[in-house]
Amino acid sequence: MNIHVMYTDLGDAKYGNYMRYKRVKMILIDKDRTPPELFQFVAAHELGHAVCTPDDNTQWLNRYTMKVNSDRVEKIAHQFAVELLLNDQYLRDNEDYGIYTLAQYRGVPKDFVQLKSF
Repeated sequence: MNIHVMYTDLGDAKYGNYMRYKRVKMILIDKDRTPPELFQFVAAHELGHAVCTPDDNTQWLNRYTMKVNSDRVEKIAHQFAVELLLNDQYLRDNEDYGIYTLAQYRGVPKDFVQLKSF
C-alpha cells in the first residue's frame, strides 16, 4: 500500500498518528509508550486513517482551520480497526471463543467491540 511505518517518540499524548506529507503516507507509532496489548489496535486504527480518510490530516486541520469533524474521522478509523482485527473469517475460525476473548487476543479494547458489524 506504499505506507511508511515509523517508530518514534510522539510525546505523552498519543500512541500513534497518521499523516500525509507531499503525497507520502506515514504511520507513526510510539513503540515505547504504546502498551503491548494495544499495539495491534493502534496500528490498525492508523491504517484505517490511511485507507479510509487519507486526505484528512486531522492534526493540521484542527490546529489551523478547525474545519474537521475529528469525531467522525476517529470513528471511521476505530471501525476499520475493529473490522480488520475481528474480521468474519477470524471469528469463524475461532468460534469456540467469545468475541470479547478474541478481541482481547487481538488488542481490541472491549469498549470498541460494539463497532463490529455482524
